[in-house]
Amino acid sequence: YPFDEQNCSLKFGTWTHNGNLVDLHHKTGDIVVDFGVDLSDYYPSIEWDILAAVSYFVYFMISL
Repeated sequence: YPFDEQNCSLKFGTWTHNGNLVDLHHKTGDIVVDFGVDLSDYYPSIEWDILAAVSYFVYFMISL
C-alpha cells in the first residue's frame, strides 16, 4: 500500500450442464483475448487503474 497490485480472477462455467447445452466462448472466437472485458459502462476511478483484463478460453471434459 498504496502502490501495490491486486489480482482478481473470475471463472465462468457450469457445474450442472455439459458443453452441448451451454456454449461459452469469446465473441471473436479466439482462444486468448488481450483485453477481454467490455468497459463501455466503466467509470474511471482515481483510486485504481485497470492494468490488464486478459481472457482465456479453456475447454475440458470430465467423464463420469
